[in-house]
Amino acid sequence: MKESSSLVMVVKAEWGKLREAYIHRPGIEMFLGLLEPYSFLYDRFFSMNEAVFEHMGLEHALTRSGVDVKRLKPSFVRVVEKEEIIRQRVIQYILKNVRYLGASAKSGKEYLERVVNSMDGETLFNILLLNPSIETRMKKNGAGSQRRIIYPYVTLQVPLANLYYLRDQQAATDLGLVYGRMAKPQRRREVLITKVTFEGLGVPTAWTTRAPATFEGGDFIPAGEFALIGLSDRTNRQGVDQLLRHGLSYDEVVVVSKPAHPLIAGGYDPMLYMHLDTYFNIPGEGLAVGAGTLIDNTNVQVYVKMGKNKYRLDEAASGVSLAQYLKQKEFNLIKLSTFEQLAYAPNFLTLDDRKILAVDSERNIKTTLAKIQRLRAVDPHKYAAFCDQAMYEYNKLKAARDLFPRKKELEEWGVDVTPLDLDALTGGYGAARCMVAAVKRG
Repeated sequence: MKESSSLVMVVKAEWGKLREAYIHRPGIEMFLGLLEPYSFLYDRFFSMNEAVFEHMGLEHALTRSGVDVKRLKPSFVRVVEKEEIIRQRVIQYILKNVRYLGASAKSGKEYLERVVNSMDGETLFNILLLNPSIETRMKKNGAGSQRRIIYPYVTLQVPLANLYYLRDQQAATDLGLVYGRMAKPQRRREVLITKVTFEGLGVPTAWTTRAPATFEGGDFIPAGEFALIGLSDRTNRQGVDQLLRHGLSYDEVVVVSKPAHPLIAGGYDPMLYMHLDTYFNIPGEGLAVGAGTLIDNTNVQVYVKMGKNKYRLDEAASGVSLAQYLKQKEFNLIKLSTFEQLAYAPNFLTLDDRKILAVDSERNIKTTLAKIQRLRAVDPHKYAAFCDQAMYEYNKLKAARDLFPRKKELEEWGVDVTPLDLDALTGGYGAARCMVAAVKRG
């Protein structure tokens, strides 16, 4: 019998009071990701020690704000040690995917089959996290020796270095929890860990995204009577269609097209605006924050609810920019600069109506300036105008002392901001919202 849970994963609006959230403290998997940041989808190298320290600060800030913060790993361990059906799902996955090769492949596999049922929850978690394969090789013990020694070689098949970004594996909608299907193979196994954890806690599933669709939680933002879904490098059209048919019931759903920056040759760059919440967010009822150039140049399709699992495209309302749509909904807009977007300013976490946890952009100025230099060096033709604009904005904001989150507009609109030093953690590409699974609001 599943353990009872206080989780009610039905979320109507981003500004509902955040009551319960999950995080994952990064461990050895982050170290492995830092050995080859690009292949692990990181933005850059960063200090793991600093990242863990910052993550502790994030947890502390959430707790001080009254949020019931839970960690993924202890929750997973508790579930698999109490729920036998869930435990067997995990065990069967491990037996199918952990490979033994070489001299003792047969005996190694047989040994795993004998002992896997006695493994503790933390061991099972680590196997899912690291995905090991074991190869044994026989070698002679020195020249002329007839003795042979078995050497074990352990290979980790795509460790889950991005698991600390706990937003993307799922999204809480007004119907419940929708599990995504990650666009990048490096992250796909993450959903297994979060799904068995939440289902083991007794949380019902509204929908699980199926191939060839992809959907990630960073592309979903609820806004009361309507919700926004971003098309991106990580969420495709099939993912949006499945969500419309099975995953939500808002009166209106706004599908935001892939953003294109007019100063970037070719327009679109997924590593500059990976998800909707990397360039747009909602800190409170009737108030939105977004990268001005992007929300002014990104169009929307508006879908109106016609009945259960049925939406109709409202052609008359569609085709306007995201900024225009929000104004029609009587939202006030705070437009951020390109530099602030590069510094992860839009990726704040809303705790309550007009109360947010936000990256302290002043603390990651150095890394943001370095990113601008990298872009310019990698492809001067593509990024020159973009980088020039970002630098112009930086100098202007610096002179005016108006860099996010210490913006006068935030104060004028009554937004209570808790700034956080997330300079190292943002090296994985994402800030406060990306790192928190907000599972209970209101």
